[in-house]
Amino acid sequence: MARAVERIYREMEQVFRAHGITSPQFDVLATLTRHGPLMQQALAAHLLVTKGNVSYIVSRMEAAGLLDRATDPQDPRANRLSLTARGRALYERIMPDHDVVLSARFERLDAEALQALVRAVRTLDAES
Repeated sequence: MARAVERIYREMEQVFRAHGITSPQFDVLATLTRHGPLMQQALAAHLLVTKGNVSYIVSRMEAAGLLDRATDPQDPRANRLSLTARGRALYERIMPDHDVVLSARFERLDAEALQALVRAVRTLDAES
C-alpha cells in the first residue's frame, strides 16, 4: 500500500510542480476551496500539520497572491485565511491534471474492488 501511495504522490508532485506549487500548497488550496475561509489554526487541523508548518506555507502563498490573511474581527490574535481570485483560478487549472493522474490509477480497479478499497481506507482512517 505504501508503495502505491508513494507512486501516486510522485505523480502528483509532477503535476503540482508543473503549476509552480508544492503538494502542501495544493492541500491548502483544496482545503480552502472545500471549506471556504478558515482560521489558520483550523486549517492546520484539517491538514493534520502544526500551526508552524501552516504559517510558513501561508506566508509563501500570501506573497504569491494565492490567499489573503486577515485578522479575525472576533479574535485579533487569530488569522482568517481565504483564497484570492488568483488562488481559485490556480486550483481550477490544476484539477484536470490532478484528476487525470487519479483516474489513471483507479480505473485499474473494477467497481467491487474500488468499493472494498474505500471501505478499507475508511476503516484504517477511523479514530480508535
